[in-house]
Amino acid sequence: MILIGQYDSPFVRRVAIALRLYDLPFEHRPWSTFGDADKIAPYNPLRRVPTLVLDDGEALIESTAILDYLDELVGPEKAMIAVRGPQRRLALKICALATGLGDKAVSLVYERVLRKDALKLWVERCEAQIGGVLEPVNASPVIIEDDVIVGGNCGVYEGTQVGERAVLGAGVILTRSTPLFDLVNGVIHRSSETEPLRVPDGAVVVPGSRAITKGKAGEWGLSLYTPVIVKYRDERTDRGVELEDILR
Repeated sequence: MILIGQYDSPFVRRVAIALRLYDLPFEHRPWSTFGDADKIAPYNPLRRVPTLVLDDGEALIESTAILDYLDELVGPEKAMIAVRGPQRRLALKICALATGLGDKAVSLVYERVLRKDALKLWVERCEAQIGGVLEPVNASPVIIEDDVIVGGNCGVYEGTQVGERAVLGAGVILTRSTPLFDLVNGVIHRSSETEPLRVPDGAVVVPGSRAITKGKAGEWGLSLYTPVIVKYRDERTDRGVELEDILR
């Protein structure tokens, strides 16, 4: 068998992983859908990858169809997806969500690399679809807007929205139930029943703590983690993240 396509494609990778897990020998031809489209065309008129060419010359296209064939080839005892029933439907649903996420991620790359000015509406739609898959069922997607700087070991969960040009310092954790203390404006940002927690545009957020004054926690001098807005982005902040911008 011959597997056509580069491993930077998540769809090619899933086929290659299945082939290796099933101990099925194959030849890999890392042809690009852009640079090698004419080579792919005789096997797949759509010039898309992955394409799997069988030993008898038959060409299978689309990763879902290819994996279905591989499951059939190795038999139900080794197949990773059940032959029928609820288990099969659940597995196919998970696969559909994962491949859909991959498709939207590739679309975002193309949008930002191949177009001089990315179409904001399309980018936001793709990001919402990706976030919807990554979040738990029925949860709102996390949205991180343009030019946000995210430090190491940060966590943004449960539909939290991070406004444009915000800076999240290392170790900041944001959830729907997290109050965000704005020291600059003297307000506390919270989520509501209908709205998620939102970090204001340009806010610089760092980890902080709140002292507990009641009960044993007060006696023991304990405190709780809380995120704090210590400033809003200015020229000095921009100089501090200039290297990050260059690397992007």
